[in-house]
Amino acid sequence: MADFPLRFSEDDELCVCFHVSRRQIAKFLRLSRPRLASQCSECYGAGTGCGWCIPFIEKLFESHAAGLDAPVLDLTPEEYRARRREYLRRNPEARPPADTTPPPPPEPEAAWTDRLLTDDMPPESPFSLPD
Repeated sequence: MADFPLRFSEDDELCVCFHVSRRQIAKFLRLSRPRLASQCSECYGAGTGCGWCIPFIEKLFESHAAGLDAPVLDLTPEEYRARRREYLRRNPEARPPADTTPPPPPEPEAAWTDRLLTDDMPPESPFSLPD
């Protein structure tokens, strides 16, 4: 076992409100190529809860848009969550509504078209495959 704290990994939650990992946001950036950082909210609702993760998402977006490697988040997951707790303590209005559910993730266009061309479509569908 390591004697030092593990740093924030790709699979740690960047958006704690909606449980969106850094890896999920990086994949969204790569596949969806958003034009604005705010469009990252289409990735499972990232950044639409308490707002704590927005500066981190913006940094990922800026690095991706510039063609650079993702910046290193030099915190442990525990430090990240502790700082978020302090942010929420100081900003009580920053809490997401209790009934908030994230929107479904966008599908890459190829996956959407692949779904159209399946054998389980009704015969009257204009997208049915020939026998």
